[in-house]
Amino acid sequence: MLSNIALRGRPQSNSMSPAPFPYQQLFILALCRICEPIAFMSIFPYIYFMIKSFHITDNEDQIGLYAGLVTSAFAFAEFSTGVFWGRLSDRIGRKPVLMTGLIGTLISMIVFGFASSLPIALLARALGGALNGYRT
Repeated sequence: MLSNIALRGRPQSNSMSPAPFPYQQLFILALCRICEPIAFMSIFPYIYFMIKSFHITDNEDQIGLYAGLVTSAFAFAEFSTGVFWGRLSDRIGRKPVLMTGLIGTLISMIVFGFASSLPIALLARALGGALNGYRT
């Protein structure tokens, strides 16, 4: 009788086992999270040669400046849109924002890979950063 009083208000279930740990979901989230550093740092080995192929300047010291601009465009755009992505995910949910960011990053990396001039490369990197603010 005492046990019925103590359990009053609780569901009368004998199986109080915890939910299984969501390994698969966390693995998918980890893959999504690894995309941002890959998108940001993957250009480091070849950005110098890409900028040089644009024939912007003959001065090799200036190539580093342009490479820095292209590299920092991603980080600046990501910083600028982080709050927007956070608020949007609060409104419409995490999953749509995450998918939009991943698809946007994919598109920007493809555009950057086929860039034939500095403005296109800058725009692609800025687009990638702007669409990659979902990680905040």
